[in-house]
Amino acid sequence: MKKYFMNDPENGVSVYSTLKDATDALNEVIHDGRFDEGWPLERDMENYFVGEITHIATQVDYMERPPQEELDEEDCDKNGVHWTHEFDSTCNYKVLPIGEKSV
Repeated sequence: MKKYFMNDPENGVSVYSTLKDATDALNEVIHDGRFDEGWPLERDMENYFVGEITHIATQVDYMERPPQEELDEEDCDKNGVHWTHEFDSTCNYKVLPIGEKSV
Protein backbone atom coordinates (compact mmCIF):
# COMPACT_ATOMS: atom_id res chain seq x y z
CA MET A 1 0.00 0.00 0.00
CA LYS A 2 1.20 3.48 -0.84
CA LYS A 3 1.53 5.26 2.49
CA TYR A 4 2.66 8.81 1.60
CA PHE A 5 1.01 11.62 -0.31
CA MET A 6 1.62 15.05 -1.66
CA ASN A 7 -0.94 17.74 -2.31
CA ASP A 8 -0.61 20.02 -5.30
CA PRO A 9 -3.60 22.41 -5.42
CA GLU A 10 -3.49 22.46 -9.22
CA ASN A 11 -3.65 18.66 -9.63
CA GLY A 12 -4.88 17.33 -6.29
CA VAL A 13 -3.49 14.53 -4.15
CA SER A 14 -1.07 11.88 -5.42
CA VAL A 15 0.10 8.86 -3.40
CA TYR A 16 3.58 7.33 -3.19
CA SER A 17 5.33 4.33 -1.67
CA THR A 18 8.04 6.36 0.04
CA LEU A 19 8.34 9.71 1.73
CA LYS A 20 11.26 10.53 -0.56
CA ASP A 21 9.13 9.93 -3.68
CA ALA A 22 6.35 12.17 -2.36
CA THR A 23 8.80 14.91 -1.39
CA ASP A 24 10.65 14.71 -4.71
CA ALA A 25 7.36 14.92 -6.63
CA LEU A 26 6.26 18.01 -4.72
CA ASN A 27 9.65 19.65 -5.16
CA GLU A 28 9.33 19.04 -8.90
CA VAL A 29 5.83 20.60 -8.95
CA ILE A 30 7.09 23.67 -7.11
CA HIS A 31 10.18 23.92 -9.31
CA ASP A 32 8.17 23.57 -12.53
CA GLY A 33 5.64 26.14 -11.36
CA ARG A 34 8.36 28.57 -10.47
CA PHE A 35 9.88 28.53 -13.95
CA ASP A 36 6.73 27.99 -16.02
CA GLU A 37 4.17 30.18 -14.29
CA GLY A 38 5.95 32.13 -11.60
CA TRP A 39 5.83 31.43 -7.88
CA PRO A 40 2.42 30.87 -6.34
CA LEU A 41 1.49 33.57 -3.90
CA GLU A 42 3.17 33.02 -0.54
CA ARG A 43 -0.22 32.66 1.16
CA ASP A 44 -0.97 29.72 -1.17
CA MET A 45 2.24 27.82 -0.38
CA GLU A 46 0.68 26.23 2.72
CA ASN A 47 -1.57 24.28 0.33
CA TYR A 48 1.47 22.43 -1.11
CA PHE A 49 2.37 19.68 1.35
CA VAL A 50 3.53 16.10 1.90
CA GLY A 51 2.12 13.76 4.51
CA GLU A 52 1.79 10.21 5.77
CA ILE A 53 -1.46 8.29 5.43
CA THR A 54 -2.34 6.91 8.87
CA HIS A 55 -6.03 6.01 8.50
CA ILE A 56 -8.13 4.66 5.63
CA ALA A 57 -11.78 3.82 4.98
CA THR A 58 -12.20 0.19 6.01
CA GLN A 59 -15.10 -2.17 5.44
CA VAL A 60 -16.99 -2.98 8.67
CA ASP A 61 -20.27 -4.67 9.59
CA TYR A 62 -20.21 -6.99 6.58
CA MET A 63 -23.35 -9.14 6.24
CA GLU A 64 -24.36 -11.63 3.59
CA ARG A 65 -27.94 -11.65 2.40
CA PRO A 66 -29.95 -14.25 4.33
CA PRO A 67 -31.79 -16.95 2.38
CA GLN A 68 -35.07 -15.69 0.90
CA GLU A 69 -37.11 -17.83 3.34
CA GLU A 70 -35.62 -15.84 6.26
CA LEU A 71 -36.94 -12.54 4.85
CA ASP A 72 -40.42 -11.21 5.48
CA GLU A 73 -42.91 -10.13 2.80
CA GLU A 74 -41.10 -6.76 2.49
CA ASP A 75 -37.69 -8.45 2.07
CA CYS A 76 -36.53 -7.43 5.57
CA ASP A 77 -34.50 -9.73 7.78
CA LYS A 78 -35.11 -10.31 11.51
CA ASN A 79 -33.07 -7.16 12.31
CA GLY A 80 -35.15 -4.99 9.99
CA VAL A 81 -32.50 -4.72 7.29
CA HIS A 82 -34.18 -4.37 3.90
CA TRP A 83 -32.61 -6.56 1.22
CA THR A 84 -33.21 -5.60 -2.37
CA HIS A 85 -32.72 -8.30 -4.97
CA GLU A 86 -29.70 -6.52 -6.48
CA PHE A 87 -27.47 -7.10 -3.45
CA ASP A 88 -25.99 -10.31 -2.05
CA SER A 89 -24.29 -8.52 0.84
CA THR A 90 -24.09 -5.20 2.65
CA CYS A 91 -21.56 -3.39 4.81
CA ASN A 92 -20.57 -0.06 6.27
CA TYR A 93 -17.27 1.79 6.16
CA LYS A 94 -15.36 3.40 9.00
CA VAL A 95 -12.07 5.29 9.02
CA LEU A 96 -9.55 3.14 10.92
CA PRO A 97 -5.78 3.13 11.40
CA ILE A 98 -3.99 1.38 8.54
CA GLY A 99 -3.81 -2.35 9.17
CA GLU A 100 -6.56 -2.43 11.79
CA LYS A 101 -9.11 -5.10 10.98
CA SER A 102 -12.82 -4.36 11.01
CA VAL A 103 -14.75 -5.33 14.11
